[in-house]
Amino acid sequence: MATRFRLNFEQIFGTSAQVLAGGSLTFCISGGSPTQLRTIWQDVGLSVTKLNPVVLDSAGKHGDIWLDDPSQYRVILKDVAGIVLPGGDVDPVDGVQTGPGVSIERFGASPSQTPSYNAGAINDALATGLDVIVPPAIYPVGGELDMTTPYQTLFGSGELSQLQFSLPALGIGVNISAGERQRIRNIYLNGMANVAKLVAVSARQVTIQNARLANATAGGHGVYVENETSGLRRSTQTPRVPAVFSFGLIVDKCIISGSYTTGALGVRFGLNSQTARITNNVLENWGTHVAVQDATDNIVIAENVLERSVDRAVDLDKPGGNPFMGVITIEGNHFEENQVCVRADGGEFHNLSIRKNFAYRNTAAKLNSFFYMADVGASAASDDIAVEENYIEDFDVAFGLAGEYPARLRGTHGNTLVNVNSYSSGPFADAAYDIRTLNPYYTRKLVSGAFLSEGHDRLEAKSAVFEQPVLVSTHDYLAKITFLYVQTGGTGVTVELRKITSTASIATDTLVATVTANTDGVLSLPLGAYGDASVNYYLKATYNNTGTSGFIYPFRLFMR
Repeated sequence: MATRFRLNFEQIFGTSAQVLAGGSLTFCISGGSPTQLRTIWQDVGLSVTKLNPVVLDSAGKHGDIWLDDPSQYRVILKDVAGIVLPGGDVDPVDGVQTGPGVSIERFGASPSQTPSYNAGAINDALATGLDVIVPPAIYPVGGELDMTTPYQTLFGSGELSQLQFSLPALGIGVNISAGERQRIRNIYLNGMANVAKLVAVSARQVTIQNARLANATAGGHGVYVENETSGLRRSTQTPRVPAVFSFGLIVDKCIISGSYTTGALGVRFGLNSQTARITNNVLENWGTHVAVQDATDNIVIAENVLERSVDRAVDLDKPGGNPFMGVITIEGNHFEENQVCVRADGGEFHNLSIRKNFAYRNTAAKLNSFFYMADVGASAASDDIAVEENYIEDFDVAFGLAGEYPARLRGTHGNTLVNVNSYSSGPFADAAYDIRTLNPYYTRKLVSGAFLSEGHDRLEAKSAVFEQPVLVSTHDYLAKITFLYVQTGGTGVTVELRKITSTASIATDTLVATVTANTDGVLSLPLGAYGDASVNYYLKATYNNTGTSGFIYPFRLFMR
């Protein structure tokens, strides 16, 4: 069966985005050497052979090339000097798509044409269903571009290939409104005027990669994933199920910049977003860089630079409702000049992980917080929320906790705070703690007396003194330590929090606080300081041999 060869596009460009005029394609036997040539043809009937190697013309084009079995071919791409280009040796050719790509210039698009004419020409190219290439030039565009064919790619030669949108009325730049797995790569989409949404997405598994997206329209958005509507995921699937438009969305290695106005969204997820990845991008000058505005599941926002937002960097929000928002990872990002880095509001959050981010220079006035949980439509069913190991510098507050679900916070361990006015604020400020369990069975030191019985989860004593170390990192801010001990019978149990302060010549052991109780309960000892490498804390428990024996269980520490 004859197969038409192509390299994803009709023109071939070199490593510096120049047309590869005079370059060549050499077709060899798969697994063989470059000198073991294999026959190629000019026609689908495989009746007219074609000269091999194929020399590219002045436009970097190679004409029709037909193969009898792509899996049996190796192809080598060289420049005019005979040097193999990076990635230009493919073996076998079987993995290369077999439909031809088209240049927008074939349909009349030109840097010198009017914006409305270019919009029509580019839509004509897209309507072929083939991959569409934008040559390295600036093309004014005055209308919406529609991508509706599954697996179609719109791409160019990086920032040299620019589509410059100036629309006659507020509208969409590129509308991916049907199909699935469309791709936008290696291109510059520049929204100059009247662009409400630079890229609107109503299709699944869309990829936007290695692109530059800019929208100068006040309030205009970057990548805008529409809300879910009813539809079929497969043409044969019954009954009808919702079409989840942002399922599998990938935005990777892009520069996405906006107008720095309130309400402008860099990347927006719609209703029922699922399995999306926003990674390795630079987002700058938006109202909000990444907005999740409805129920969602399995979102990763990682390794991005999120710089200079009017409202907030990442917003998880459903005003007036409690949608499920689960398995959201915000990790390894660099935040700079954002009023709030992460805001969670109006959702039922499960497995929300905010870890290992670097947040610097909130604003000149040091307003607002790194992490803010608001009080509108909050859900007490939220759980497993962790904000840990982040570097937070120049903020008013690290944790602003205003709604009821901060009580579901599972950890704020290991955050480094520099020049932050307060650790937490709001009605639920005490929810910003790190839970640690210290089991005296494993780490206690018996000072005197004896234990009557020992188990892996409890100690029984009547007359004994033992000590339990409290491990504190210098990154921890300790507003208080709250610990739980259980006494079943027995009286006269005293628990002290003590500290050993080390200097160059001496270690001083001093009492911080003492709590004596004869009933079960939660006891709190105030501190109010950062961890200090020269200070070691420990708990000292004393059973003074009065009454009956008592059990003491692992201490559960709430460190804030």
